[in-house]
Formats: sequence, C-alpha cells, structure tokens
Amino acid sequence: HWVTYEGWPLLVERAREYGTVNASSGVPWEKVLITGATGSTERFTRLLQEAKDACLQARDTGVTTVLTCWGTDWRPFGAPRRKRPLDSVVLRPGLA
Repeated sequence: HWVTYEGWPLLVERAREYGTVNASSGVPWEKVLITGATGSTERFTRLLQEAKDACLQARDTGVTTVLTCWGTDWRPFGAPRRKRPLDSVVLRPGLA
C-alpha cells in the first residue's frame, strides 16, 4: 500500500513468514516493511513513536480487547470489556 506521512510517500508491505511460526499458537509470524526515500531516519522514528503512543493511549482507556485465533489471523472476540476491579474477585479462604 502507498501511504503518506507528513507529506512523505511510504510503501507499506505486510508479509507472513510461513517458514517461522509462533511456537505457542502455530500462527505464522508477520512482518511489516515500511520503505521511504530519505537520507534520515528521523521521520521513521517519529512515525514509530506516534504509533506507539497511539497504541498505549488506546490501551489505557480502561478496556481490554479479547482476541481469538481465526485460522492464521487474530480477530476481536466480542466487545471490549472494562477492567474488573480487583476487590470484586472472591476466592475460597486460603486460596491466593
């Protein structure tokens, strides 16, 4: 896919590594290759930092998205759930 970031054209390619799989799930590893013509890595650094910040902000909204494996893909399972308050967990006496 061709996209632009700060007016800068980028080629973004997603590829599954079928020769290498996640040992716990059997799902092939995936990689994203971002190609851009520049003499500096500053834009890549800003792009990755912006993506990281957006991910962390979305994660900190107090909800958890449950994912399920669907073939070789991960998909959301149901609606995002609010974090359960720890004091609402009731255990048998002596179980910790």
